[in-house]
Amino acid sequence: MSRMTGINFNTIPAMRGMPDVFCLFPVKDAKSQTTTFQYDLQKRLTEVRNPVNQAKTFTYDKKGNLTGVTDAKGVTITFDYDVMDRLTVKHLPEGDVSYTYDVVGNLLSVTSPEGQLTFAYDALNRVTQTTQRFPLYASPYTLSYAYDANGNRTQMTSPWGTTNYTYDSLNRLISLTNPDAKTVTFAYDAAGKRTKMTYPNGTETTYAYDAASQLTQILHRKTADNTAIAFANYNYDQAGNRTSMQDLAGTHSYGYDDLHRLITADHPAQSNLVVKNEVFNYDAVGNRLSDAVMTGYQHNAANRLTENSSYTYTYDANGNLTGQTERATNAHTEYGYTSENQLKQVTLPDSSVVSFKYDPLGRRIEKVSASGGTRYVYDNEDIIAALDGNNTLTQTITHGPGIDEPLIMKKGQDNHYYHADGVGSVTALSGNNGSIVETIEYQAYGKPTFKDAVGVVIPDSAMGNLYSYTAREYDYETGMFYYRARYYAGETGRFMQEDPVGLYGNSINLYAYVLNSPIKWVDPVGLVSITPEEGMRIVARARIWRGTPYRKGWSIRKKGADCSWSTWRIYGESGFEYLYSSTEFFAKNPRFKPAPNNVPQAGDVALFNGHMGIFDPDLEPMMPIWSATITKGYRPSSLDWFDGSVQWYRYDKP
Repeated sequence: MSRMTGINFNTIPAMRGMPDVFCLFPVKDAKSQTTTFQYDLQKRLTEVRNPVNQAKTFTYDKKGNLTGVTDAKGVTITFDYDVMDRLTVKHLPEGDVSYTYDVVGNLLSVTSPEGQLTFAYDALNRVTQTTQRFPLYASPYTLSYAYDANGNRTQMTSPWGTTNYTYDSLNRLISLTNPDAKTVTFAYDAAGKRTKMTYPNGTETTYAYDAASQLTQILHRKTADNTAIAFANYNYDQAGNRTSMQDLAGTHSYGYDDLHRLITADHPAQSNLVVKNEVFNYDAVGNRLSDAVMTGYQHNAANRLTENSSYTYTYDANGNLTGQTERATNAHTEYGYTSENQLKQVTLPDSSVVSFKYDPLGRRIEKVSASGGTRYVYDNEDIIAALDGNNTLTQTITHGPGIDEPLIMKKGQDNHYYHADGVGSVTALSGNNGSIVETIEYQAYGKPTFKDAVGVVIPDSAMGNLYSYTAREYDYETGMFYYRARYYAGETGRFMQEDPVGLYGNSINLYAYVLNSPIKWVDPVGLVSITPEEGMRIVARARIWRGTPYRKGWSIRKKGADCSWSTWRIYGESGFEYLYSSTEFFAKNPRFKPAPNNVPQAGDVALFNGHMGIFDPDLEPMMPIWSATITKGYRPSSLDWFDGSVQWYRYDKP
């Protein structure tokens, strides 16, 4: 579980302003809404103009490095580089962000007006220590890491103690023990699918699959008396859509249109969900037109929601939601953003304010509302500790091997254990003795209903639980979910901001949520596709490998690898482990599936007949992949370098 790389998606300028696509021709969607592109003589993207005639422009130096981005609001961000073409300074209106590196290109520090992150590495370029220094903290927080010979993380030590990890001969995590000596164990089938997870409070989770490796059951139970804490049983149609789910409340039924978009979600009468029968209609590009609560959804040519029967909405030129006004009461909510389109402030109808701060890597490190402040300490993408506004520890969190997989929350002397459904949404928390302490139900697009230990509906988590829908943080003050790069509204089933990677996202609609398939958007073996942001983490690691010599197979001592081994190690170093597969067998690897419409996003694997590489959207269009070549080592490569057509594969995360 080598998840820490020292380079997060927001350290790469592409994630916050760089050109996001190469396309010589205009892109027209199903409603004839057109996005156009301009290029210079070197075929470098110089302008993207959206369907409402708002443009983002780009400038470069003689070596092709991006030197400036001017957004549709007229805000300019500039970039400086060293002689090795590594980003050294990002000049923002709020203040500079600076980067330093070691001699082999590992990121050593990143500093912004909010503070500094530093990194240390071992001889194999694995992160051994990170320190988070921010003025809002009372003192710096340092995390250290240890690894085995295969690169698996074996220890993570924080100010709150050490977590130990053990693995089987196939490098699969089989146990983790947190600083409080609480051990969680994992078991797998022959194909690598998880079959069991055992908690130290006398509960266990079992997983069942059908012949097509589709997840059919997740059962959380107390082992002493076999009492179910929570469960989810799934049925599928021939296209892999989940057509029903059985849980403790009864049966939930789902219907889809010809594009596999969710159009009905019927919930059992025993559930506590407010809307029992949900109905959705969409236009040709995936904008919602009506649902069971609101009708009259209207959108402009850039797919920005402008009104429905309950609210009107406004946006800035960058496509960020700036205002929401309720028709019946005229209650108004305002949203403010940083120059990198990060939500920084929400002013609620009662004039109270919710504000946010982010670290130099773009991770949210503070939320302040009328009820107080919360500060966060991270292990890579995972929050491992939460502090109050006085920097007093309020909880620590132990995470599993998957991204967004919280396992244990400790508050005071009490441990609470997370139990999730087939899309990773937290449905129950159990206590020290395995009894339920809190449960959560969800509308189809994630709007939560919280319940206490006896099933009484409550406004928000009484346990201070941070995680709910798809195990993302829920801000009850605003009704939004924090999805790292942007925020999501479960009520309307769309993001508040445009996809920061633009047309390299999963949809031509930059606000759509999982192609309007929130029930089915999982892999047949219960996995979720890697995001473009996470793909850029892989790309960042691939860039560090530049110049690594070619070696048949993989040699730590000689620091070399061939195309399949280099791809395997780069994914592992980026935190996305999979069982090694040669090019001959890669197409059958259970962690990968073909990219939709064979169109790549950042980090996807290009597979030829006997060759493979990693897609980088910022490389020249004729040389778009990183790969190991016999004559020149690890370097950019062309798609016609090897015989046969290319098939793109996308990683599926746990």
